[in-house]
Amino acid sequence: MPTGRYHAALAFLKIGQIGGGRIAQTQAIAALQSDRWEIISGALSSDPVLSCDKATEWQIDPARAYLSFQEMAQAEAQRPD
Repeated sequence: MPTGRYHAALAFLKIGQIGGGRIAQTQAIAALQSDRWEIISGALSSDPVLSCDKATEWQIDPARAYLSFQEMAQAEAQRPD
């Protein structure tokens, strides 16, 4: 575990995933297996059903599954957390 000045910043990172394909899935698996990342939102598919299904699979709140990067960035920027 990192120590020193940047310890708190490096200890945990919340991320928004863009894309739901094979490469993104590999990144999501790595995030889920680490103790340092949490996927909190995602623009996973332009199909609403696929986006919500993928969000559930990757342990993302389906309410935070978006249809585009722009939609995700705009909505997440308004959240207090």
